[in-house]
Amino acid sequence: MVKPQAKLRSSARPDDPNLPFEDEGLSLDSTGVLVLSTNESSYFEPDFMIVQVDEDQNRNVPLVRIDVKKGVVSVQAAGAQLGNYIDVLVTKKPHKAFVGILVPGGAFYCYNSAKRRAPTPGRLAGVGRFTGYF
Repeated sequence: MVKPQAKLRSSARPDDPNLPFEDEGLSLDSTGVLVLSTNESSYFEPDFMIVQVDEDQNRNVPLVRIDVKKGVVSVQAAGAQLGNYIDVLVTKKPHKAFVGILVPGGAFYCYNSAKRRAPTPGRLAGVGRFTGYF
């Protein structure tokens, strides 16, 4: 399932003795992880998330996270932002084949859940072969 601009909230620590009750903003997100939903500044909005629906566990399993950048942007800066998203996603038990994709213009870069980038970018122009490392 594709989720455009889904809110991605940081996971709450279940062992935190100061964890609020449900009526104080504690909630489960669609991945089945406890999150704090009261602080509107504590979430990210990725461009696209692709999740696999796991009916046995009744949760969405993060599979692909895509970040598209328009105009001139530093791959390092955009990669750092993608790294922040990946930090949050690894706490939500992503799929073992999870990949983050950064699209800054006519190329794309793939990252794994350890934030390791594929050595060469893929190309979007024409029909080319995928140059990722998965």
